[in-house]
Amino acid sequence: MRTGSYAIPQEEFDLATTLQAGQTFLWFTEDEGTLYDGDSHQRYYTTQDDDVLILWQDGDTIKYKATGGLEKTLEDRFRLHESLESIHERLQGHDSMLDEALASYRGLRLVNDPFVPTLISYLCSVQMRIPRIKKLVNTLAREYGDPVTVDGTEYLQFPSLEALAGADESELRDLGVGYRAKYIARTTDQLTDVDIDPASLQTKPYEDAHRTVKQFYGVGDKVADCVLLFGLGYTEAFPIDTWIRSAVEDHYPSYHADKYHGIADNFREVFGDDLGYAQQYLFHHMRQSEA
Repeated sequence: MRTGSYAIPQEEFDLATTLQAGQTFLWFTEDEGTLYDGDSHQRYYTTQDDDVLILWQDGDTIKYKATGGLEKTLEDRFRLHESLESIHERLQGHDSMLDEALASYRGLRLVNDPFVPTLISYLCSVQMRIPRIKKLVNTLAREYGDPVTVDGTEYLQFPSLEALAGADESELRDLGVGYRAKYIARTTDQLTDVDIDPASLQTKPYEDAHRTVKQFYGVGDKVADCVLLFGLGYTEAFPIDTWIRSAVEDHYPSYHADKYHGIADNFREVFGDDLGYAQQYLFHHMRQSEA
């Protein structure tokens, strides 16, 4: 395993806040926690193509252990090419709630996870609380994923598309996925029948990409926006869930509209390509305020 470090101010990247802010289900904890169990974790890992990347933070330094060169994905996975300070400057001063969120969770970055696992994990999210979603994803990894073993330690790996496509819908239901089992089964069939190139999908205008992702079975507007924002890099996407709807009702009534896209378009007019960052800060702030 290679070891190394990445120097970056903590106000530019807070690893724990970023990974526990409800935007990703594809990272795990070395201490057997479930990421969203409320505990404080020290080390986080993700796996991809039988390689593992382990991260932890020491002040202004992100340290890592990795196999197969997976550490080279670090900049992409956390959008480190973007200056969080510049994003904050563009978002600050708009309203007191967003200012409070920006100040409280300095270092919260958007993730950029692989497309297919992001899509499948968010199919598990429909009408489900975040800790429960993560437990379901962990269960899928244990049941259908091939674990990565390095130096005698076993690391969970999200199942391959082929493994999930071979899963029986009734078996998925028995794991606790419920009616979402049909979403996973049919979507994996679609993915195996149609070759979707994430790089090509990312060249589409936001509206076209949104329509494309919605073609997968069980994907509605909110799930499509989550996949676009956290798995394809569309920072103008604006997932609207119950937390964001509450924020709109209580703090942004002038942005309200009868339809999902009406609300999103109202926010997009103000925040533009920074909207995804505004959403994530507001979303995390609302969740933490109710904790």
